[in-house]
Amino acid sequence: MRLADLNERRHAMFDSSEMDDILKTIRRENYQPARDIVYSFLRKAILEGLFSEEQRLIELDLAEKLGVSRTPVREALRKLELEGLAEHQPRKGMVVKRISPKELEDIFGIRAILEGYAARLASQFADDEDIDRLYETLEHIKKSGEGDIRELLQAHAKFNEAFYLASKNQRLFVLLSTYSDYFTRTRRVSLMIPGRREEAWMEHSEIVEAIANKESSLAEHLAIMHVEKARTAFLREIGVIQKSERRKSKIRPERSFPDASRTTPVD
Repeated sequence: MRLADLNERRHAMFDSSEMDDILKTIRRENYQPARDIVYSFLRKAILEGLFSEEQRLIELDLAEKLGVSRTPVREALRKLELEGLAEHQPRKGMVVKRISPKELEDIFGIRAILEGYAARLASQFADDEDIDRLYETLEHIKKSGEGDIRELLQAHAKFNEAFYLASKNQRLFVLLSTYSDYFTRTRRVSLMIPGRREEAWMEHSEIVEAIANKESSLAEHLAIMHVEKARTAFLREIGVIQKSERRKSKIRPERSFPDASRTTPVD
């Protein structure tokens, strides 16, 4: 996929079938309060990269799309701001918060330590059923490699779940599952880089082989190196995207729009 295509998709708010799929899934949980439905939708869309960084989150537009009043949207945006996924900018209003270099280092650092430990434990405690599940999900990733990025991300999520469960450490599983949404935000970008899907599959294959052969030190090393390679690919791609966006901003400055979130709400 060309960089221009990637940027176009990252800046499209509601014309994506992926966005509609998320909304349909969350709306099935119709017993939830409206603010929780809106929050779940926006959080998932941000973490899956369907909103671009610093994209405006306009109350009125979101309320109309989601079929709710502006009050639950406003409450959801405040919650996202507290979580560090959104922030208020002068003249723009609420926008998707850009991930800082420090936050990126934190995310990849935590992932490397936890997944390395999970690989070591899995090589020691995984049973035959765990190993079979790892190979099955690995094959699913391979089959999804040529398809839609959302399908590929779902395949990776299933593999990671099987990987975490194979550690036989419930607390570690909970920790990794908690951070998995943040990992998806970076994984989406790195897997759209030409050649990275194949590289990641090979890295996963080597990790599974080490786990199956009970080579704990090797499994841990390979898992840590996999995260490091993902980090390098992500940072390189983000640098390319940001340079492209800066060049565009010099040619065509962004217009300033009034902040819809500061107008009088109509609930």
